[in-house]
Amino acid sequence: MQKNNFMGCLQEHTLLYDADCPMCRIYTGAFVKHGWLDKQGRQPFQQMPEDWNAVIDEQRAQSEIALINRTTRKVSYGLDALFLIIANKLPGLTPLFAARWFRWVMQRIYFFISYNRKVIAAVTPVQGMLRECVPAYSFKYRMAYLAFACLFTTVILNGYSTLMTGIVPAGTIYREFLVCGGQMIFQGIAIQFINKEKRMDYLGNMMTVSVIGALLLLPVFLLRGLFPMIPATGFVAYFLLVAGFMLIEHMRRVKLLGLGLLLSISWIVYRLIVLAIVSIPQL
Repeated sequence: MQKNNFMGCLQEHTLLYDADCPMCRIYTGAFVKHGWLDKQGRQPFQQMPEDWNAVIDEQRAQSEIALINRTTRKVSYGLDALFLIIANKLPGLTPLFAARWFRWVMQRIYFFISYNRKVIAAVTPVQGMLRECVPAYSFKYRMAYLAFACLFTTVILNGYSTLMTGIVPAGTIYREFLVCGGQMIFQGIAIQFINKEKRMDYLGNMMTVSVIGALLLLPVFLLRGLFPMIPATGFVAYFLLVAGFMLIEHMRRVKLLGLGLLLSISWIVYRLIVLAIVSIPQL
């Protein structure tokens, strides 16, 4: 590996990142900005030079970011590519990166994010690109994401509900889990009648909306001790504000998927059902 004045800059290597992925743009840009890669250290996959086609596995590179040595044309993918860049900057981590247990864990985390990146960060594709960069679909990792999103949202909602006690009856984590899980079932049935081919993409986007809502509630819940004078009505008002933002984001993502307004209507209907459920003192 080549270094630049011992600063750990990996020279003559270029990452082929997904230009439509905000996360990919941020971390590859950080590699270049902070000198982990040289100034030609990243290139949108969608605008990959034609003479690289012979050495790049395009299908694999859409799921696992490719790092090409511009001199030797040797290519590394996914975790191997990231470990190469990081170990070049922080060589003390090399033994950890070589540990089988660490690679096993990090590989699954990497695939969990990469295979679901389009439903995590839904954006309008950059125009004028030569090719698409869409990761392979993995039922296993999509289900893992749906489960994670459901559990994460359940925990946050269960905690936040205590701030609304007096207006909304205190429930249990069991009740909140039924609410979150029921949303996937309810909307899963709705999408079957609209466009079943996009069912898993829609459910992934829908659960990301739930995660965003939970993340917006989380700071208020964690810092609740700083707001002792705020009544339960104030926390309910903030909850409704977050719900309104979630509806706007849900509608935006449905539009990007090319689906109709009916899914947003059914999403609202389910929320009304949720209001009836949380009005029950104990489930």
